[in-house]
Amino acid sequence: MSERLMLRLGAIAALLASIVLSQFVFVQSAFAQAAPHNLLSQGKTAIASTQEGGLSAAMAFDGNTGTRWGSNFSDPQWVMVDLGAVATISRVVLNWEAAYGKAYQIQVSTNGASWTTLYSTATSDGGIDDINLNGSGRYVRLYGTTRATGYGYSLWEFQVFGTFGSPTELLSRNRPVIASSQEGGFTAASAVDGLANTRWGSNFNDAQWLYVDLGSSATVSRVVLNWEAAFGRAYQIQVSDNASTWTTIYSTTTGDGGLDEITANGSGRYVRMNGITRGTGYGYSLWEFEVYGNRSGGTGSSAAPSSVRSSSSLIASSSSVAISSSVATSSSTAISSSTVTSHSSSLPSSSSVPSTDQCSSVLSAPTGLSATGVTTTGLTLSWTAPFTSVPPCNATGYRVYQNGALVASPTATNAVITGLAPNTVYSFTVVAINRVGASPASAAFPVSTDGDSAAINFGTNVTIFDPSMPQAQVQDKINQIYARQRDNQFGTPRDAIMFKPGTYNVEIPVGFFTHVIGLGALPDDVHIVGQVVSYPVLPNNNSTQNFWRGIENFSVTPPGGGMLWSVSQAAPMRRMHVRNNNLTLHYYGGWASGGWLADSKVDYDVGTGSQQQWMSRNSQWGSWSGNLWNMVFMGIANNLPGGTWPGSANTFIDSTPVIREKPFLYLNGSNYEVFVPALRTNSKGLSWANGQSAGSALPISQFYVARAGVDTAISINAALNQGKNLLLTPGIYPLSEPIKVSRPNTVVMGLGYATLTPTNGNGVLEVADVDGVTVSHLMVDAGTTNSPVLIRIGENGSSASHASNPTVLHDIFVRVGGNGVGKAGVSLLVNSNDVIIDHTWLWRADHGEGVAWDLNTAANGLIVNGNNVSAYGLFVEHYQEYQVLWNGNNGKTYFYQSEIPYDPPTQDQWRSGAGVNGWASYKVADTVTQHDARGMGIYAVFLRPNVFLSRAIETPTSANVKFEHMVTVNLTNDGGIQRVINNTGDPTPPGIAVQTPRVTKYPQ
Repeated sequence: MSERLMLRLGAIAALLASIVLSQFVFVQSAFAQAAPHNLLSQGKTAIASTQEGGLSAAMAFDGNTGTRWGSNFSDPQWVMVDLGAVATISRVVLNWEAAYGKAYQIQVSTNGASWTTLYSTATSDGGIDDINLNGSGRYVRLYGTTRATGYGYSLWEFQVFGTFGSPTELLSRNRPVIASSQEGGFTAASAVDGLANTRWGSNFNDAQWLYVDLGSSATVSRVVLNWEAAFGRAYQIQVSDNASTWTTIYSTTTGDGGLDEITANGSGRYVRMNGITRGTGYGYSLWEFEVYGNRSGGTGSSAAPSSVRSSSSLIASSSSVAISSSVATSSSTAISSSTVTSHSSSLPSSSSVPSTDQCSSVLSAPTGLSATGVTTTGLTLSWTAPFTSVPPCNATGYRVYQNGALVASPTATNAVITGLAPNTVYSFTVVAINRVGASPASAAFPVSTDGDSAAINFGTNVTIFDPSMPQAQVQDKINQIYARQRDNQFGTPRDAIMFKPGTYNVEIPVGFFTHVIGLGALPDDVHIVGQVVSYPVLPNNNSTQNFWRGIENFSVTPPGGGMLWSVSQAAPMRRMHVRNNNLTLHYYGGWASGGWLADSKVDYDVGTGSQQQWMSRNSQWGSWSGNLWNMVFMGIANNLPGGTWPGSANTFIDSTPVIREKPFLYLNGSNYEVFVPALRTNSKGLSWANGQSAGSALPISQFYVARAGVDTAISINAALNQGKNLLLTPGIYPLSEPIKVSRPNTVVMGLGYATLTPTNGNGVLEVADVDGVTVSHLMVDAGTTNSPVLIRIGENGSSASHASNPTVLHDIFVRVGGNGVGKAGVSLLVNSNDVIIDHTWLWRADHGEGVAWDLNTAANGLIVNGNNVSAYGLFVEHYQEYQVLWNGNNGKTYFYQSEIPYDPPTQDQWRSGAGVNGWASYKVADTVTQHDARGMGIYAVFLRPNVFLSRAIETPTSANVKFEHMVTVNLTNDGGIQRVINNTGDPTPPGIAVQTPRVTKYPQ
């Protein structure tokens, strides 16, 4: 460069500096000498490559050393945390479980897509790894490459320490830049202009370089290279104080293009990308070359503020030097480009033109992400451009990231995404690019692709049989499942067994958390020739703990004396046909405490024997024999048993007022569909007596098929927000937030006792106050942190009428404790009007792990605030206050079974008011003016002496608040129930069912 030119440019720079400095005062931020160790990661959003069972990523960041993340048993695996903002990372602490990582890396990223490794080891020995670091990013990741054991990677806690706010600034934007060569019009200045659609390109040979003059010495902490397709395979990042002697601060021989985000440590005025080996046959090509760090003091300044911006580029060759320079000042003038060759002794005069280029900041994040045209393999993603009042700051392009990887760089506010897998949730973020740089990423937007109707992945916990399979093979698999589930009362396995239409000569023993399903359009389409049996769990043929098992939508021709279905709570039998034989609901006289039969047909007799209570709805049989404490028959057209209350335990309700039968999965040819029956009013008998009932067949493509260990509340809610229905396959679903249903007529359907459990005191399911939602076959386990409400139907204060299209809940089961400590205020809260509860068991555990008065705490099972709510088959047990609190008007309960809590420590610790022993099991609020309840059985099993319940039922006394057929039973020698309803009904004396007081009607 000629001395005259250097002087000319120096004079211009000095003049501009004096103008700017005379009008602005710059305050330099001060940073601490060393970043303090503040814990940044606890409770933040976490994602993992895989999850073993219920060991979710969130558990590594919950501050609880009794919970952990566990991966699948393979390499590599990763877990990352989103700190919510860029932070300076000074320390990471890994608290390994026995399954630790022998070789792993700690990585950081600002966008969740490109990663910089801050720490690496191949010799970890587990325990606690306390690692000091120096880097910055919003996302921090453990990337495991080699496991130390045959298991996965498992962390009790992953703690990230540091301070929020990056102590670095972008130093290179619009600074003078020099390149070894230039291809065509792809100037060096284009690599530092902040524009996504301009680039520097070199000649087509290896030894090429590009360096930027920062203006003064600076500490360099990070370099970002945004490669065009022609990238560098081997290159160095170098610094210098004089642009002649270079120090290498980073080197690679394995560059793969894309975005290289490099954490470096060096200082100098000049920073160079020194290319050694190209990755393609073209040259080196960079969209952007960004240098971040801190000024070391001196004459230089950081990237100029809006009042001053400069750019220069030089291309060095043997014959000439080309210089382009533009400087804008607060006086809104610009210097146009000038060209000087090596033999020139003069510089053409510059022309002065107005400048409105006042952009000095990146845009805010794009918003309003949405997806249209969703198919099994693709979609169109759209978003809203960030607003700016400065036109030069408008977006010039966007970057679209799919699960953290860059997949598109459009200039418009939409992108067509292809190559996706069916029934999969993808997370998209979008970054806006303007001349200053890249915006923050948008909020993650999860999108579910459609399912393939003939090739649905139901996961490993669903077993599907075809009649063409060898019967011995089918039987062997059934036996394997039963061996796993026979004693699995509080374990994690969940199973669904599904039979395609046809005949099978097998025996099906049904254990805990097993759901046996026929895939025919009608029950007789699947025919089991053999026994379908629930064997007693306890000695002496005792089935009082035969919980959580179900059968539906197939027919059985049992051997010998008939089918043996000896069960207690949460064991529904729906849409079944017992052909040419009997159905026995006990096991050779052993105790049983069921039960539920709906929309089913038994050709011969139903024998209850020692069954304590039973609810039958809309079913058909040849005859019914037996009754003990509380038998309710609703919508049964004929062959009802004889006897009337109180001489017998039978309650007859002529027809079912209103019901929509439970949706069911079936095969239409080779395609899976879900049939949603239509609403019926005042119905009797089977819905399928004359073939398929009225209703709607929904293709499985309209469902998001969720899988435990893969899906989270985020992915599930994303699918629901797209208008999908939801099918939850068997397994445990830890949820950091509730599943939220807001679209009318949504179907939420579980298989195999799919189990939802909260991770941080949240609820697990919230249904908006809308028409026609159907929720079926779900299990809920309360978490260790108290959840005020586990399931909520309708918002507080809901007032809309849904009489013509009510929300219906089928087979909803809640457990608080038993599998460990669980806590919940209310298990099921119904705020909406007209809701139908069609079989539920809400259970505060009386046995198992984590069971004690002050451990598995739970106030109420069911609270009803909505009007016109109906409950058919309501089982609620052991809660510490009212089992049921009914505040809404015109409620109906047809069949109620309840044990009050076993474990009040003393009477004084269990009172609902002065002089009132305990809390009534079934409480109708004083403000209620209309209510109808029939077939009510309430039992006491007090484990400590001198504990009593004043009354089993509390209700206002009114002609329109009506109760029929109530019984109380004491099952221990201690305590008892003093009145059945209000002050009516005899007390239960000590002893096991010595006397069972009955009240026929209240008011009399």
